[in-house]
Amino acid sequence: MDETMGNPQETAATNVVGLLTDYTRRTPALDGDLHWLGGILDGEGSFGLTIVTKLQCIKPVIQVSNTSYDMIEEIARICDDAGIPYLVCGPYAYRQHRDHKPQKRVQIAGIKRNVTALEVLIPYLRTKREVAKVVKAFCDYRLSVPKWQPYGEYELGLRDTVTNLNRRGRGKDIVGPVSKDTGDSEKIN
Repeated sequence: MDETMGNPQETAATNVVGLLTDYTRRTPALDGDLHWLGGILDGEGSFGLTIVTKLQCIKPVIQVSNTSYDMIEEIARICDDAGIPYLVCGPYAYRQHRDHKPQKRVQIAGIKRNVTALEVLIPYLRTKREVAKVVKAFCDYRLSVPKWQPYGEYELGLRDTVTNLNRRGRGKDIVGPVSKDTGDSEKIN
């Protein structure tokens, strides 16, 4: 066996590790794309904790809806490059306004998908960074407790905070949910 070839198992392991490292490595082009995506999410996106009545659960959702299919394709490409899981939905036509163009939506739904996405995206957000951090706090907390544990005051408080942050004309004086440790309201940073 040629000594320059090395152990086949070591070589295979090195190649897999190399691929994973390359996949998650931030290149200047990807960094620029993530800044663009952060701007799109700040302007056109929404971050929410949606109540799913049938399942009796709260589902974290990040989404962008737009009539520009090129924009939706660009968002999907950046998500692929950054390793962010997503789903493209649509096209949807407006029933009430037949003269409106159909739109598509990029959606990131679910706790684990949102954690993956928010770890990448939060540094690139400006105006919606606060609400994104609250959604991430919800996801992190739910991952730390048993899956079927009922929602408590803390999670419901986080959902109320997200709802308030998403309302128009919100002020900067909105405080977060009651802290589990001190019993005081806390500002989400």
